[in-house]
Amino acid sequence: MRGPFPNPMPHFSISVLARPQGKQHSHSLAVRLVIGILVTTLLGTGLGAAGVPQGGLPGSHATQAFPVGGLHTGPLALSPSVRTPLAGSTGPAYSDPHWLLRTGANTPPARVDPALAADPAAAVAVLFGGYENVTSCFVATTCPLGDTWFFHDGAWTNITPATPNATNTPSPRWGASMIYDPWVAGFLLFGGTTAVPNGLNSPVLNDTWVLSLSTDGWRQLCGACGPVVRWDAGMVYDTVDSEAVLFGGETSQATATSNLGDSWRFNGTAWNLENSLTSPSARNSPSMAWDAETSTVLLFGGIPASSESWQFVADNWTLLTPGIVPGPRGGAAAATDPLNGSVILYGGCATNPCGSGPMNDTWDYSGGGWHQLRPNASSGPGGSDHAGFVEQSPTAGILLVGGDAAGVPSSQTWSLFQLEAARLSASRSAFDVGQSTILSQSTLGGFAPLTFAWFGLPTGCASVNLSLTSCSPSPPGPYAPVVSVSISDRAGDVVFAPPLTLHIAVWPAVGITPSKTAGVAPLPVSFAAAGTGGTGTLVYNWTFGDRGTALGPAPQHTFTSAGNFSVSVWANDSTGASAHASVYVRVVLTLGLNVAISPATVSAGQQASIVAVAFGGAAPYAFTFEGLPTGCSLVVSGNYSCDTATAGEYHFLVHVTDQSAQTATANATLHVTPAHAVTGGSPPWYRTQSSLTLFVLAGIGFMVIVAAVAWRRRRRSVHPPPVVPVHDPHEVVVPGGTLYLPPPRPEGPEEPEEPE
Repeated sequence: MRGPFPNPMPHFSISVLARPQGKQHSHSLAVRLVIGILVTTLLGTGLGAAGVPQGGLPGSHATQAFPVGGLHTGPLALSPSVRTPLAGSTGPAYSDPHWLLRTGANTPPARVDPALAADPAAAVAVLFGGYENVTSCFVATTCPLGDTWFFHDGAWTNITPATPNATNTPSPRWGASMIYDPWVAGFLLFGGTTAVPNGLNSPVLNDTWVLSLSTDGWRQLCGACGPVVRWDAGMVYDTVDSEAVLFGGETSQATATSNLGDSWRFNGTAWNLENSLTSPSARNSPSMAWDAETSTVLLFGGIPASSESWQFVADNWTLLTPGIVPGPRGGAAAATDPLNGSVILYGGCATNPCGSGPMNDTWDYSGGGWHQLRPNASSGPGGSDHAGFVEQSPTAGILLVGGDAAGVPSSQTWSLFQLEAARLSASRSAFDVGQSTILSQSTLGGFAPLTFAWFGLPTGCASVNLSLTSCSPSPPGPYAPVVSVSISDRAGDVVFAPPLTLHIAVWPAVGITPSKTAGVAPLPVSFAAAGTGGTGTLVYNWTFGDRGTALGPAPQHTFTSAGNFSVSVWANDSTGASAHASVYVRVVLTLGLNVAISPATVSAGQQASIVAVAFGGAAPYAFTFEGLPTGCSLVVSGNYSCDTATAGEYHFLVHVTDQSAQTATANATLHVTPAHAVTGGSPPWYRTQSSLTLFVLAGIGFMVIVAAVAWRRRRRSVHPPPVVPVHDPHEVVVPGGTLYLPPPRPEGPEEPEEPE
C-alpha cells in the first residue's frame, strides 16, 4: 500500500462512479446511471486519476452504493419476523434488538464526538478524531485526537500515518462530519474544531478531506471551499441524488446564537448551497440518517433540544408529524438499519451540557412513525451522548463507538444487532406420505452462532439445530401441519419465522369400472376411474391395449378387432406419485355356423356323416341338434354319424352357442331311400351316380384295355413264339407212341439202294 500507513493493511475494492460536475437540480437518476456506465466502461478495471485498483477484502465484494430507494433486499424477498410486543410500552414496542460489546486487544482509546462512517457493502467502518477528556484537554496539547482507525470483521486496526502532517491526514479535531461517498471512492470528512470543548474562541474548520483505504490514505480535496466553518453538523449520503447532504452545526463557541440552519450538497468536487422554502431551525448536533424505506433524508432533534422530525427530498425540507415521538434531545446517534432500511435512534441528551446524563432509549422510524424498541438495555452501553453510530452491514449490525457516558468518555465498541428471519421455505410444501421435503430457514442479522428450534413438525421430521432439516412424514394423511422455527443468537435475541403449512396426503389409489368386459366387435365400452388420495387434482392416463389412449376420469373406447385387451389407467397427483389399475376386455367377431352332410342321400341302412362347423365368436362352442332321425349318434361335439333304417326325408336344425353367449342356427336335410329299388322307387345305386362318375369309370376301363394290348405286343417282339412242327402225314398216332410210315415212292425209275 502506498502512503505512510503501516503494513500489512487489507486492501479494499472501491467502485468509482463518475458524475457531472456542479449542482444539477434535476437530479436525474437515469442520466447519472448512463454516465456511470460510460465512465466505468472507459476506465476498465482501473479507477482513472484516482489510481485505485479493483480488489477487495477477503470474503467481501466490491464496494457499491445502496440500492436507490426501497428496502435493502437480497435474493429472497424479506418476510417480517414475529416478535412479541412489550406490555405497558408506548407504541408498538418490540423485544429487539440486542447490544453486543466488542472486545479486543487493539481498540481505540476513549473519545467523545468522533467522526464515524462505514461502507456497508464492504462491512468496513472508519473512525477519526474526537476528544478524550474534557478536564485533561485544558492542560494537554493533544486534547483533540487525530488518529484514524478502521473496523472490520470484529477487529480494529490503527491506520494513522507514522508521521502525520498537513498533507497526509486531517488535523486533530472533534465534531467533524463524515460519511462514505461512493462517488469519490472513499470516506468524506468535513469541518470540526480543534480547540478545547466548551472553550471560547475555539478554532473551527471547513476543510474537506477524502480517505481512500486502497490507495493513498487521506488527501485534502479543498481548504475553505465549502460551507462556513462549523462543527457538530449533520451529514448524510443521499443515494437517490448521489450527493452528500449537510445541515446545521455550530460555527463558534463565543455566543449561544452561533448555530446554523443552512443546507448544503457536495457533488464530488464542489459544495452547493440549497435554498429550501421551509427548513428546520438553526441547531447543532441533529440526528441525521438515510431512510431507505422512503429514499429520503431523515432529521430528528438537535441542540437546542428538539423533538422535531424533518424529511429532506428534492432539495426541500418537510416537517413530519408522527403521532408518537422520542423525547426532545440533541447529540443522539442515528443510523440506517442494515436489515430493513428504517432509521434507528439511540441516546442523546435533553440538556446542554448534559447535566441529567445521557439517555438510554432506542427508537425505530419506519412506516411513517416512531416505535420504541426494547434492547437488552441492562447489558448495553448504558446511555450515550455524541457517540459515533453507523450502519455497518446486515451481518455486522450497527456500530457504536465512544461517546459521553455521564461525563466520562467511553472507550467501548458496541454492535446493535437485529435478528431477522427472512423466510421459511420447503422444497415441496405439498406431497404424499413417505415422500421427502427439505425445510430451510433464511435468516439475516443476529450475532452468530445462531440456535434453531423447530416445532410443529409431523412425525418423521426431526428437529435439528440447523437452519434446514430434511424429513419424510410417515403417518397416513391427509393432514396439514403448521411448521415454524425459533431462531436465537448469541446475544439472546429471539425471533420466530412466519409459519409454513405442509399439505401431506396419502398416496393416490385408483380403480376401474367398465360398462362391459366382453362383446362382439365393434364393441363400445365406457370406463370410469375412481381415484382417491394423493396431493392436488389427480390426472388420469389410459391405454386400451389396441394402441388406443385417452385422458380423463371417464373415457369411452370402441374395440374394432377381436382379442383379449388389457385396459390400464394411471392416476398421477401433483407430486408425481402414481397409482395403476387394469382390467381385461374380451372382444369377438359375430358367431357363424356351417353344416355338411356326406352323402346327402343314402339307402336305408347305409351310413351318412353330419358335421357342424362354427366360426367367429369365442371358443369353445356347444352344439345341439334338433330333429335328427333315429340311428344318429354323437361322435364328437358337432359331429354325428347316422345309420338310419327308415327311408324318408329328414329336415333338422343345428344350434351353436359360444363362450360369450352368442348363438347361431343352421338347417339341413338328409334323404334316406329304401334298401331295394322298385318301379317308381328309387333307382339302383349305379343310376344314382353322377354322369361324371360313370365317365371316369369308362375312361379307366378303356385305359386298362389299351395298356393290355400294348403290353402283349411288346412281349411278342421280345420273345418270338416257339416253332411248331408241321404235321407229317406219314405219322400215325397209335396208342403208346407214333408210328412212322414210309412215304410212297414216286413213279419213275427207282434209285439204287445203298449198301448197308
